[in-house]
Amino acid sequence: MTHSILVATDGSETGARAIDCAVELAASLGAPLLIIHVSTNERPSEGLRQYAETEHLVDPGPLPPPSSADPHEALPLDYWEGLAPDEAESGARDWLSVAVGEDIVRRAVDCARAGGVSDVRSEVLEGEPAGAIIDHALSRGADMIVLGSRGLGALRGVLQGSVSRKVVHHAPCTVVVVR
Repeated sequence: MTHSILVATDGSETGARAIDCAVELAASLGAPLLIIHVSTNERPSEGLRQYAETEHLVDPGPLPPPSSADPHEALPLDYWEGLAPDEAESGARDWLSVAVGEDIVRRAVDCARAGGVSDVRSEVLEGEPAGAIIDHALSRGADMIVLGSRGLGALRGVLQGSVSRKVVHHAPCTVVVVR
């Protein structure tokens, strides 16, 4: 019997389908649902940048001071131009990761509540995605993990091995991979 479901999403199309599947399972089983997004310390992928632009997490506008950067407010596209290259890249990476991760889990929580899941929580984690998903499932006592087969970093997945494949091979619980 399933007592707790963890769903991992990166905001991709298959990540959204994984959310839908996990919501349906949690609602029908009466199981609590934990929604996670794992951000990495890597340079933001083109998919991540496009997501941020599409969801208006970045947009043209007045330049805010760096100390007022809030992941809930859109940053202007030229925000990083006046900073040193290393500082700009690091700041853009960190800000985009936090802003996108929080937006992804907020939307997923809304979807879960609308789908009838009464016990839903969310977290944004940092690290290597497969390891973070497995470790978090273990530490939270999840006995099922749901995730998409391909995410925003599809090319990297092909080169290094996909997150879903690593989770399937190493997780100590049931894993549902959604296509």
